[in-house]
Amino acid sequence: MMTDSMQEKILSLKEAAKLLGCSVRTLQRRHQAGDLRCVFTPGGRRRIPETEILRLKKEMGLEPTPTLRTETTKMPVRTKPAEKIVLREEPPVTPVSWEEPREPEPKPAVARPLALSDFEIIERMRPESLSLRKAFNDLLAISAMLGTFTPDQLLERSNYPEQTIRGFCDRLVAANLASLEDGRYTLKVRLVR
Repeated sequence: MMTDSMQEKILSLKEAAKLLGCSVRTLQRRHQAGDLRCVFTPGGRRRIPETEILRLKKEMGLEPTPTLRTETTKMPVRTKPAEKIVLREEPPVTPVSWEEPREPEPKPAVARPLALSDFEIIERMRPESLSLRKAFNDLLAISAMLGTFTPDQLLERSNYPEQTIRGFCDRLVAANLASLEDGRYTLKVRLVR
């Protein structure tokens, strides 16, 4: 709580700037630098106490006035401590040696199978009819389960004629989805759902 003896006349920045013959921004800068003590209203407005105005007038060589005519306030005033400016020391700069940029060494290629959905694989094989599309889809599921297979293995595990199975295997190779070595087909793609 404030008593009447603790009350001090305070001025707005505009009033103080007018008395001191400077700009409001100059007073703001001086407060930020810690050269000027300000108080704040409960609303957060900066105010300058009368004692600070008199001190600044004395510093600036202006004629001192015995009293300043301003309003006194009974609002509680909080003071904001001046912030200390701490300069941080930068680490010393180390000289940089200039070298020719090197080409990055190539990483060894790891053969990873391309991940495609069954729809994408069948689209790459371009079946002419809906019945052929269904057959290719069924044969694809069997071949994905086996990974490496022969046409005879597909024939044993499905109800499709040998001609359809041979067409399926040939289209896999033609679409670069499988490789053929020694009569065995190996899928180059990984089937994702």
